[in-house]
Amino acid sequence: SILNQCEKPQINSIEPTKLPISGGTFLVINGINMGTGMQDLIDINIKCSASANSLENSFAETLFECVILEKDFKPGKQIVCKTQSSNQVRKQCKLVIRIQV
Repeated sequence: SILNQCEKPQINSIEPTKLPISGGTFLVINGINMGTGMQDLIDINIKCSASANSLENSFAETLFECVILEKDFKPGKQIVCKTQSSNQVRKQCKLVIRIQV
């Protein structure tokens, strides 16, 4: 029903902003309208490029998952995930969060 839907999600902060390639880092994403329940969270991935100059053109190069931790999910406000390892050092990355709205 329309009463259970969130407005457009908005991210206010992401901590930490630098991640080791070894994985195992807990990434905390705070914001508003970030899902009403775990069923709204599709996945979180980190897409990276090898150089800062090719940020937009080469994001398909490396993709690694950040596993969502249900116990730390605060509906609508906070998502916590644990990064998986990456086999390559990357200069620039962007976080891709898919939420069903």
